[in-house]
Amino acid sequence: MLNILLSILIDSEKQMSLTKIYANSYERSVFMTLNNFIKGALSAAAITMAGSFAYAQQAGGSLVFLVQPEPPTMAGYVSTSGPIGLLGPKIYDGLVDYDNDGKMVPMLAESVDVSADGKTITFNLRKGVTWHDGEAFTSEALCCL
Repeated sequence: MLNILLSILIDSEKQMSLTKIYANSYERSVFMTLNNFIKGALSAAAITMAGSFAYAQQAGGSLVFLVQPEPPTMAGYVSTSGPIGLLGPKIYDGLVDYDNDGKMVPMLAESVDVSADGKTITFNLRKGVTWHDGEAFTSEALCCL
């Protein structure tokens, strides 16, 4: 078995004898691996539970968001760099988005109609949406962008 080592020992009278020595190295390695696994699992559980307590939500305030490197511009239609991909969806709403299954999800457009020949796409805009200055969100305003 793995936990038994045969060793040749020389005693004080220079006589050789075979002695079975039970080595704990195998059991110790299994114990240490299990011990480290338990420590890691408990640490991971403690870390994930630390942020899981629900605190009273406060409306308003500021969101501080660190992105490195600094985005070259905040206009997502000008640059496709990585930082813009992170910040853009937090600042701007699109006409549509896609879910995890790749299906189109309406955002500022209530629905999307595609013509039979696939050459014309009509976005039906959501009602009651305004720009930051209070102006109505209309197709005329979108054409100016």
